[in-house]
Amino acid sequence: MASTARVEFEEDFQALLNYIERSGRGVDISEVRGKMERVHKKVTQLIAGSWLSNTPEEVEIEQALQGKDSDTIKSVFKKYGADLDCFGSVNVEINENNSSGSFQERSEQIPTLTLPYPPRPESVMDSQLRTWTNNDDPATIHPPAYIPACTV
Repeated sequence: MASTARVEFEEDFQALLNYIERSGRGVDISEVRGKMERVHKKVTQLIAGSWLSNTPEEVEIEQALQGKDSDTIKSVFKKYGADLDCFGSVNVEINENNSSGSFQERSEQIPTLTLPYPPRPESVMDSQLRTWTNNDDPATIHPPAYIPACTV
């Protein structure tokens, strides 16, 4: 899954770059990539934390994801360090049946960012999730294979 996550990340990165270029904003590819990587990592960490639901923050994130309201999800994620509108306004959808997210432009509509939110794998221990949620190594971008991959 990790290699699949990287491929999907690259595909959605290109789609995002195309969207930004069409919006008329200047594009610094390295800046966009860096920001996208940071947001991508943070979103996967928030999803992993929501599976733990041990802190008030994790419970709030879990409730936002389960509620599936785009504005609520964006607000809660921004509060905890993942600004989903950092490249322009997006509509957020939740997919509980997939382990990877996507970024899609739909003609004359706000682009849609689909976040993966499958059930927590039974074989994943709390300590594994906590290791990922606490990972602050900037060189580590993609989550372990048992964490849903998200593209932003």
